[in-house]
Amino acid sequence: MLSRLDYKKNIFIGILASAIRYFLFAGSVDSVSMQTFMVSSAILLHGICYDFLFIAGQFYVDDEANERMRCAAQWLIAFILWAWAPLSALTLPVLPGG
Repeated sequence: MLSRLDYKKNIFIGILASAIRYFLFAGSVDSVSMQTFMVSSAILLHGICYDFLFIAGQFYVDDEANERMRCAAQWLIAFILWAWAPLSALTLPVLPGG
């Protein structure tokens, strides 16, 4: 599926799946009767989010960067996704009662 669509559509599907996933997690807090279904659905969407967002981004960098810059570009993506994003989340304020 990733190879049939262009990069913009792949990344859009990944972002859309991520938004749906977060809404499912948020909605599961207030809906006790649907909590198991919502959390399970959100967990299942994780694979779609990962494939269509992160892997499509890696493919895009691999195709667009020349051979000299490819390693540095992929390292930058890895740094942003796996180091900077989690660390920046630590600076978010904690909500009362959370």
